[in-house]
Amino acid sequence: ITVQTPKLAFALSGTLNQIKNLVPSNEDGTFSRFLILNLKGSLAWSDVQPTEDYKTIDEQIDIVSKEYLQIFKKWRGCNIEIRFTDQHWILANKFGKTHLNDSFYFGEHASSLVKRHTLMMMRMAATLTMMRNSDNEPNNLVFNCNDTDFNTAFTLTQFSLEHSIELFQKLPGEKPVKNINERIFLQSLPDQFNFSTALKYAE
Repeated sequence: ITVQTPKLAFALSGTLNQIKNLVPSNEDGTFSRFLILNLKGSLAWSDVQPTEDYKTIDEQIDIVSKEYLQIFKKWRGCNIEIRFTDQHWILANKFGKTHLNDSFYFGEHASSLVKRHTLMMMRMAATLTMMRNSDNEPNNLVFNCNDTDFNTAFTLTQFSLEHSIELFQKLPGEKPVKNINERIFLQSLPDQFNFSTALKYAE
């Protein structure tokens, strides 16, 4: 996977109503470009008293961001190759194929969620692999993704896709197929058919 022109990545949090301001419809292609986590608030109280080693969220992010910036500067301009095992590709293809077939139930535009999530899964695994090997010297530009990093990316993507589908159904726009028989019928049709062929499959 080669990223010729990296794009800005950012994290957002908010409520469903706020998301509608960013993505007014599930037919908007912007929605499929996000990894989604729908987190539930806890009723348990958290201790808010500061301690000697207490750091605010902004301070913690600042520390981590500086570490990542150094890694970026070290490897910038390097033509890095991340390699996956055959089993990784089998799992990725199975993930995409299985969820793509299921996405039809939620609407035509839901398919883009599956396609982009599969792509993001591989990119995430590649990023984790790069971070794990960031202490190496730039004279080695080929890295193998291990099972730990791939499985981490796979699990996070699985969660995101489930939450994305859930949110997809709550957004205005395309509605899911309500009649399961209709879904089975439409999936059984060949890529090209005429009216008489459709009638034959309907029987």
